[in-house]
Amino acid sequence: MPTFLRDVTERQGCGFLDAGLSVDVSPVDGVHWEAEAHRDFAAVMARAVQGMRDDPA
Repeated sequence: MPTFLRDVTERQGCGFLDAGLSVDVSPVDGVHWEAEAHRDFAAVMARAVQGMRDDPA
């Protein structure tokens, strides 16, 4: 799925960030994130957005 989504966003000129490369799902249900994963992904998103602001394409 990430490959498909990346292809779509590239065609549309949008950014894409694969969350699965940064955080893991909860071992409780294998789908949702634990609170720590949300914090970790927030930091990843903040860096990505800052990078887009610093280097607009």
